[in-house]
Amino acid sequence: MSTCRPKHDWRFYCDRSEFSGTDLFELHPGDFPDGKMAWWSKGSGFVREENFEPFSTMLNRLVPDFDWYGETKVSPPLCKTLRAELVNKREAVERASTMEDLKSACGYEHIDDDGLLLPTLRIYLVKMIDDFIDLLDESIERNEPFWLLGL
Repeated sequence: MSTCRPKHDWRFYCDRSEFSGTDLFELHPGDFPDGKMAWWSKGSGFVREENFEPFSTMLNRLVPDFDWYGETKVSPPLCKTLRAELVNKREAVERASTMEDLKSACGYEHIDDDGLLLPTLRIYLVKMIDDFIDLLDESIERNEPFWLLGL
């Protein structure tokens, strides 16, 4: 039995030992332990830059100071707005019946499908969205900011 393995790793990492290199986004829920922003923090989620692209349109629209190559602090009220947008995006991804529908749902035209069938790609994207929502929920529950860090 053959296994379809995408060339892109469509998942969030929560442990640094799971990946190598840079060209990542670090998503950190809440304040940093010593009050100072720090890269590679415990409790962060990490995603490959090319797989973060489906979120770029939403972030550029909702977070005007979003910085792909630096640090962006998202306020607690904006975390709730991002979460609502992600829930809508998730629902649209789940409804997608064609690759064009999926690209439209993500708000990103250049999704590299890795030759995957639409149902498989949809599963990967929904999981990424759910992981992003889980990290946002941590900030929302504590009424703390959320950090987007380009590595």
